[in-house]
Amino acid sequence: MPVTKGPEPDATATAATGTTSVEAPAGVIVGRGLRILGETRVPGASQILDGKIKSGLFHIAAAVVARSLLGGLGVALVAANSYSKSTSGKNLLEQVKTY
Repeated sequence: MPVTKGPEPDATATAATGTTSVEAPAGVIVGRGLRILGETRVPGASQILDGKIKSGLFHIAAAVVARSLLGGLGVALVAANSYSKSTSGKNLLEQVKTY
């Protein structure tokens, strides 16, 4: 019985390193770019873009508090947390625990 090969995945394998890279569709790249741009202006923007208004407003409030306590670094951490939660479903602490 002949073996039929299924469709090739959208990945390129590098024989020398043994790694495989998967290319993201253009829509995903544009969406993530908009999220990053939004986060640079308003921390919590990516949550709001996802329709999670309550979480987005929480991140905005947290950024205000973080700015008063830690300055720009605090705002950057809140924005990174919001982006991480939006794209992976995990907050920054969960991301660090994974590694």
